[in-house]
Amino acid sequence: MTVSTYGDFGMPAEAPGADKVVFGQVLADNGFTVMAYDIPGQSGGSAATGSTRREHGVTITDQPFFVSVNGSSLDEVLASACSPIGSVSPGCSG
Repeated sequence: MTVSTYGDFGMPAEAPGADKVVFGQVLADNGFTVMAYDIPGQSGGSAATGSTRREHGVTITDQPFFVSVNGSSLDEVLASACSPIGSVSPGCSG
């Protein structure tokens, strides 16, 4: 597991958000990867709602973080999203 904060990358420690994650990664032995980072200035929000869009080359969102998953197959990624430790998403059964 790797976690680095905005403060680790030079943001002044007293600045709001310096303790937020600029890069977080968990890598499983089989190569399955989950990466995430906090959005500076955002708090609250939920994984089920919100909006994200691109404007003039910039990502605009009202969400507090972004998550990326990478696996060897779509089935592997979907299985992890539906696991008891994952966030159950629409389309998961059981």
